[in-house]
Amino acid sequence: MALPKITHVTKKILVPSCGRELDFEPFTTADEKRIVLLDDKSTAYDKALAQLETLEKCCQDSTFNFRDISVSEITYLFLQLRKISVGADLELVSTCPQCNEDFPITIDISLIKFDPTNLKPLQITVQTDEGPYIIVCSQITVEDLKYINPDGLHIDDAAVALRRMMKPDGNDIIELTQEEKVELFNQLDSKDAKKIVEYLASVPKLSYHLDIICPECSKEYGGELEDFFI
Repeated sequence: MALPKITHVTKKILVPSCGRELDFEPFTTADEKRIVLLDDKSTAYDKALAQLETLEKCCQDSTFNFRDISVSEITYLFLQLRKISVGADLELVSTCPQCNEDFPITIDISLIKFDPTNLKPLQITVQTDEGPYIIVCSQITVEDLKYINPDGLHIDDAAVALRRMMKPDGNDIIELTQEEKVELFNQLDSKDAKKIVEYLASVPKLSYHLDIICPECSKEYGGELEDFFI
């Protein structure tokens, strides 16, 4: 007799950038192990891809494309998925700035802030030998992490944000390859290139305000926590 398959209750999660609510089933123990077993040698791409693929697996709407949304929103959505899968409490480790002791802290995922305002695509109009074109840019996606160093974004890395070109009337859409992105970015004037760099610098970040008292030396400290990878 075949082993019965466990079914899970689905819950809705709001995707901030588009305002859609999607149904998700909780991730399984096997899914969680894949995330937990990533080590210090894992790249930012490895970590983000694991989160993205878990979202894809658990989402009940196969038409939604998680690969087009920003890395920061992927992290936010994964934390919401963790909340319905494991619970709202997330245990992290904090290091006291005075005595350097490490100790566990617990944060409430529900209180993590995420403002999607700057996720809207950026459009830049340029003149070409075939007339005016609009260049459409968006925030860095998981796939983009294969081409850049997210910890030290260089101006040349900004080329990954270029997605497509099109005529002002919306016709003649050109989807850009990675090579074409670099070629096109290098043709931009400094003013337009700066707009793209500033747009990427404005990417929404997750944040959580911490007020901590060290259990070893009683020092009080705090600040904004922005790294939530688990």
